[in-house]
This record gives sequence, C-alpha cells and structure tokens, in this order.
Amino acid sequence: MPSPESVALEQMTRRAMMTVYTMISQRIRDHHHASSDIAALIDLLIANGTISYQEMVERRKASEDRLAKARAENWEGPQLHVSAPAPEVRIDCDSRQHACQSACCRLYRVNLTAEEVREGQVFWDLAVPYALPRRPNGDCVYLDPTTIKCTIWAQRPSVCRQYSCDKDDQVWADFNGIISTDRVKALTQIVREKK
Repeated sequence: MPSPESVALEQMTRRAMMTVYTMISQRIRDHHHASSDIAALIDLLIANGTISYQEMVERRKASEDRLAKARAENWEGPQLHVSAPAPEVRIDCDSRQHACQSACCRLYRVNLTAEEVREGQVFWDLAVPYALPRRPNGDCVYLDPTTIKCTIWAQRPSVCRQYSCDKDDQVWADFNGIISTDRVKALTQIVREKK
C-alpha cells in the first residue's frame, strides 16, 4: 500500500499537470484564433491589391529571420537539445582558459537531451525547462567561480561534449594565437576585478 506521502505527492502532481495541460490547451486555442485572423488579413490585403503574394512571401522571410535571431538570444519555452550522434570534441581547455575564461559556459545556454533529462544526472532550471541553470550573472551554475572550471566535467551534457570553440568568433579573435574577442576580454576583466 502506498504511503500517505506518496499519495499526497501523486495528487499534487496530478493537479499541477492538469493546470499545465489547461494552460497548453488555452494557448493552442489562442494560437488558432490568431492564425485565422492573420490569414484573413493577408487574404484581404492581397485581394484588395495592397500587397502582392510575392511581397508577402518576402516580408514573411524577413520576419522569420528576425524572429529566429530573437529566439536564439531569448528563451521562448521548453527546448530539448537534439543530439545527433557525433564524436566528442577534444580542445585543450587548460591551456586556453586564461584567455577565454570559460566563455562557452558563460555566453551560451545549454539545453539537455531527452535522455539526459530522464537520466537526471544534472539538474535543469525549473524556470527554463531543460536548460542548465544559470547564476544571476549569466554563468552556468556548474562553472566553479573560483577556478573557472566545469564541476560536472565527467557528466557534462552532450551539447558541451560536441561543442568546439575553434571556429567560434564570439570567443576567439585568433584561435591558434589564443587571442580572445573583446567581449571575452571584458569577461576576463570582470573576473579579475572580483578577485
């Protein structure tokens, strides 16, 4: 027989899931209404000769590009990392961290794969589902603020294992010369000022 605690937890989980599903259903209905309104407006604009179909297609492409850029910079909902089979990238981080200050752990959001979520070896941010939690300054919580090294290196997510900074122009002005970008140099300055 289940314990009273497990029964209470199950009831609480069911209520929470009902709330989530209700919210999702409402958002889907809202999306369908908005889509219908937009389609009707586009049809009307084309029928009245205000815009041509080709102009609409071109504007839509420009809007998609703008929104894709905004999505890359801002979180817009639960996102899992889709991990295609790929070898682990080997970068000599120890010889570069003095210059890069682990910029990859500070500049980029890391989303877990569905398998990593199920395994539960690393925690994700409850406020930003399936992404590694971040400190108020933007650093990954698994980045040690003193050593600037990953504290879960052996269990780091696949996106971290497959990432290579060698061609990342947000990190390196010159990868081979170990010259970081101005943005990363600013991170380095912030770290030095904290010490």
